[in-house]
Amino acid sequence: VARLHHSIADGIALFQVLLSMTESSPNPSPSSKSQGLTHNAEQSPGGPTKTHKSTFLTSDNWSARKLWEEGEKIFSDPSHARHRTRQVIDLAVTVGGLVLRRPDPVTVFKGSLGMEKRAAWSEPIALQDVKMIGKTFNSTVNDVLLTTVAGALGRYIDFRGETPENVNIRSFVPVNLRPIKLDEELGNKFGMVFLSLPMGIVDPLERLRRVKRNMNEIKASSEAVATFGIINLLGAVPPWIEEIAVSFFDTKASTIITNVPGPQTQIYLAGAPINTTMAWVPQSGNIALGVSMVSYNGKVWLGIATDKRLVPDPETISEFFHNEFIEMLSRAQKVQAERQKHIQPMFAMLDDAIQTLDELLAEASKE
Repeated sequence: VARLHHSIADGIALFQVLLSMTESSPNPSPSSKSQGLTHNAEQSPGGPTKTHKSTFLTSDNWSARKLWEEGEKIFSDPSHARHRTRQVIDLAVTVGGLVLRRPDPVTVFKGSLGMEKRAAWSEPIALQDVKMIGKTFNSTVNDVLLTTVAGALGRYIDFRGETPENVNIRSFVPVNLRPIKLDEELGNKFGMVFLSLPMGIVDPLERLRRVKRNMNEIKASSEAVATFGIINLLGAVPPWIEEIAVSFFDTKASTIITNVPGPQTQIYLAGAPINTTMAWVPQSGNIALGVSMVSYNGKVWLGIATDKRLVPDPETISEFFHNEFIEMLSRAQKVQAERQKHIQPMFAMLDDAIQTLDELLAEASKE
């Protein structure tokens, strides 16, 4: 068990560092070194950089040389100037929307934090089953997992005596802004988006549609890039201003949810097979609940880190997550069975047609 400070690197890079110590076989040759983490656009919340409309606020763009080149291009190319203007306006609107967004409703996840923390993790679920659910309902792996988490949190609020009906809470969702290819640099290269979790929707399919719609709207916006710029800006201001800003944005969400895709083949550490990977996402400010989803070798685990004063029993959320997933899997299996029921007669007709054609061809060859 290791605890690493987020100032070193973000989850994607830290996972890559840890995986660089592993091999793809128990007796590795120099060429069998594990490639570790690969960037899976389907599982990484928001996908890679190219899914965002703007990359104007990346750290590389702020060097003096880059700014000079950018200025020359703006003055010499009217179409580029219009493009950058649209980007600036889009970012300004996004930042304004973040600032003016209403605080999250008061639930069991909001309140004064204590000192003690709690952690729990789920039984593994099959990544193949998650993909099957996503394929059945035209959704991504990330949509399915986020929908399951939202259902589990809704059940937990109900379990604690509050009514989740018509209650939506927001979650901070880190979005990877690293390039699609493996990035060997450390540091933090991610933005944050505010995802609304429709916990009050009991029906899992309706909840999945809502989560998918919310995620699609976020992917089409510049929210991740805007928050990346805000995070970089806060690192350059006095600590007291940073604390005020963090406290302000903490009121806008109740949890943080992250999804880190790991290698989907068996890996080894010093010759011993690694059976499970687990991570817990850190929470900043007054966020009491952190949810991490980690996949490895065809399985997915849910890690839950909580503040004991507000959420003393994170294992209950883990249990509800498993129950929600079983329900979604059952619904998907029923849909698949219905589709097979309709397809089978068509296959039977096709078989009959092929058999008739074969018989006709056989008779024609005799003649």
